[in-house]
Amino acid sequence: MSKLDPQERVEVYEELFELYFSEAERLYAREELPQAGEKYWSAVASLLKAIAELEDLPHYTHRDYVEIVEHIAEKQNNPEISILFSLAEGLHANFYHSFLRKPTFSKHREGVLKLIKKLKEYLNALKLSK
Repeated sequence: MSKLDPQERVEVYEELFELYFSEAERLYAREELPQAGEKYWSAVASLLKAIAELEDLPHYTHRDYVEIVEHIAEKQNNPEISILFSLAEGLHANFYHSFLRKPTFSKHREGVLKLIKKLKEYLNALKLSK
């Protein structure tokens, strides 16, 4: 993707978000929770990468994602974003260890859906300002 300009990379990350998110919803409906959780995580990571492209931030490691989230939380003066991100991290961990029961997974998912909404709003505002 390095040959693409930043705007094109943002578009690719948004397309990946849509792909991962729809797959997550499909897997969740089938109660394939570990797989669904990993797709929700990938959807969040794709939005973070799109944001990072527009703000010229590194976005290659888990640590980078944490830094992006903290950056957004500070700019928005909204620490809830960091808390919601930790729920996404829980879904990511559940892919490897399958420790979340359905009711707890569903609560994590609710938080991740809220995070996704906030990230999409932030991303759209960034795109308008560019």
